Amino acid sequence: MDNDHYLLHAAGVQKSFNGVPALLDGRLELRPGTVHALCGGNGAGKSTFLNILTGMLRRDRGTIRCKGQPVNFESPADSLAAGVAMISQELNPLLDMTVAENLYLGREPMRLGGLVIDYARLFERAAALMESLGFEIDVRAPLRRLSLAKRQLVEIAKAISYDSEILIMDEPTSAIGEAEAAILFEAIRRLTARGVGVIYVSHRMSEIFSIATEYTIFRNGGFIESGRLADIDAAHLVHGIVGERVTRSQRPATLRDEPVMLEARGYTQRKRFTGIDLQVKRGEILGIYGLMGAGRSEFLNAVFGLTRPDEGTLLIDGKPVRIDKPADALSNGLALITEDRKDTGLIGCRSVRENISLSALRSYSKAGWIRAERERDALAKMVRQFSIRASSGEIPVQQLSGGNQQKVILARFLLTKPRVLLCDEPTRGIDEGTKQQIYEFLNSFVAQGRCAIVVSSELDEVMQVSDRIAVFARGRISGTLTRAEASHHALTHLAS
Repeated sequence: MDNDHYLLHAAGVQKSFNGVPALLDGRLELRPGTVHALCGGNGAGKSTFLNILTGMLRRDRGTIRCKGQPVNFESPADSLAAGVAMISQELNPLLDMTVAENLYLGREPMRLGGLVIDYARLFERAAALMESLGFEIDVRAPLRRLSLAKRQLVEIAKAISYDSEILIMDEPTSAIGEAEAAILFEAIRRLTARGVGVIYVSHRMSEIFSIATEYTIFRNGGFIESGRLADIDAAHLVHGIVGERVTRSQRPATLRDEPVMLEARGYTQRKRFTGIDLQVKRGEILGIYGLMGAGRSEFLNAVFGLTRPDEGTLLIDGKPVRIDKPADALSNGLALITEDRKDTGLIGCRSVRENISLSALRSYSKAGWIRAERERDALAKMVRQFSIRASSGEIPVQQLSGGNQQKVILARFLLTKPRVLLCDEPTRGIDEGTKQQIYEFLNSFVAQGRCAIVVSSELDEVMQVSDRIAVFARGRISGTLTRAEASHHALTHLAS
């Protein structure tokens, strides 16, 4: 196809930071009416490439053409004016503004000669947009009241509202469930039917093969290959992304006579979850599956002391414990990996070292002073154990890829020596190779006489990692299945 017939044609795009190459050879050709999957592991250069396409970064070299015309975006406003919009993996919403205000920020309908926002028209326009997409969200609600998943849907709706010819979706489903993803895919198909071209980034193989028609692979900052997805299988794609064959983590059988380590009896938090009864045995991984808003994350937060239940009892090793705050949970051997590493998992501006040692500072302090040598030893041990890729332990953690950031969070809580690990979407937005590493870590963790609860919106993940799966629906447990009993149909049926 001639360059003039592509919506987007990028070739030889390069970018370095302080002399360190982040992107060596960015290439992509997007045709009208197609979904093009941009694939690569964490640190492959995808985000740098997308930030250049949307004017957030200036390229050092290379050419970019939109509809045959050379472009050199100097700001996101330039890319939007040229018909390029992006849904970012890392959300930056204005939490104290309403959904409608976030959707049309800077584009609000005005009255009285442009002096006053016409809120009636704003809410009407926002509600019509949400209805057209099938998103059930109150456009008058402050964004702060919404779950991470619903905030993600708002971000998706905002990008679509620009009516752009080129729509970039960076991990759009990382915070939403499979039911919501199905609604999004239907919206994407309507857009491509109108000639819109979509660049789709996801680490979920099932999604890529479900929604995309073409693919491009980046690895180590450079272009590897591109083609039609109909011509390859998932194994070929994963091999291209990782550069080697990925060994799938296998969950060993769990001993049935192990004692119960963690138990919740009648755990209730009004309007969030009701009467939750579950047990987790020593050496067991209990998966929790459910649709968005089913109460899964809220239950974990209550167990860890981020919120308080209205009723119910929590037992560890058969003894009731009272957990009013996270410090109580840590002292009782619990640790929580939250679903949103940016807002609640990490302090982005602080170093890798500080983020890893943060929750265990008492172990590396004496008389209020941090013992630097012991802290550095702990850092080195965790970097080795989790294969964290960082040029130094002193660089801000926000400079790491998503997969390495997730490893930092796991390392931090492992230093608290937990016996019960609570994981809320532990592989959100990370590549297949790193996913398997985290699954292996979970297997190793519980094999040492500990246990874990894993909340996941991915059916394949929850089936692979769990010994049993408790399914949440409308704030209650609708059923519990063993790994042998679980299937996509059975889990989806219980969840709905």
